[in-house]
Amino acid sequence: MTRKPFYIFAIVATMLLVLLTNSCDKMSDNGSLDGMWQIASVTYNNAGRYDSTIDVKSEKAYLSFQLDLAQIKWLGRNVQGTSTFLSRFQREGDYLKLYDFYRHYRTTDSLFTEKDTLLLTPLGFRGFENRFQILEGGDKYMKLQSPFA
Repeated sequence: MTRKPFYIFAIVATMLLVLLTNSCDKMSDNGSLDGMWQIASVTYNNAGRYDSTIDVKSEKAYLSFQLDLAQIKWLGRNVQGTSTFLSRFQREGDYLKLYDFYRHYRTTDSLFTEKDTLLLTPLGFRGFENRFQILEGGDKYMKLQSPFA
C-alpha cells in the first residue's frame, strides 16, 4: 500500500490555497507616504507670503495613508460629533491631491457639504479638494504646500 497520491494531493492543495490567499491582497505603491503622520505645524498663505505659522502638535492631529484612502484623526477636538475624517487621495509625482472628504461616524460616513469645507482649516485643509506639493518627504518628515497653507 502506498500513500504517494495523498501526499501529492496535499502538497498541491496547500500550494493552491497559498496562491489564492496571497493573490487577493492589494499591495500599496505609496512608498514612504504610507503610514501615520502627525501634523506638527501649519503655515498659512497671507497674500502670497507663507508667514503665520501655528504649532498644532498639541491638537494631536494625524494624517494616515493606506492604499487610496487618507484618514485625518483629530484627537484634540471633537468636530460636529466626530474626530475622524476620510478622503480619497492620489499621488502624482511630487503632488498629493486629497478629495471627496467625509465625516466619519460610528456607523455612517457623511460627505462634506459646502459649510463642512471649513472644518479642517486649522489643520491646513480647505475646500472639497486639496492639492499639495511635496516640498520635502522621507520616512520621518514631510513638508507639504498648497495655495492655502
